Amino acid sequence: GNELCFDIACVGLDKKDINILTEGNTLKVSYKKPSVESNSSDIEAPDYIHKGITRKSFDMGWKISAKYNLSGIIAGMKNGLLTVRIPMAKESLPKMVTIK
Repeated sequence: GNELCFDIACVGLDKKDINILTEGNTLKVSYKKPSVESNSSDIEAPDYIHKGITRKSFDMGWKISAKYNLSGIIAGMKNGLLTVRIPMAKESLPKMVTIK
């Protein structure tokens, strides 16, 4: 197609806690797990029988080809799946050449 698409599983995370950054030709996606306050003795941590979702910090980055337009990036999140779309740069799209 005419775009680059990334799907990243972010189950249990809030979209406001995920950072998407473009720097030069690099796309970076990160999440930093909030630190738990150890001095709150009023609230005890629950005893889990099974904990199926682990919210670990992550920091990922990709070098993106110049044929894609990083300034036109579109990101959305639905049902724990973060989708990042990068359109192809207009100058990289196929064009018909007229024979003179």
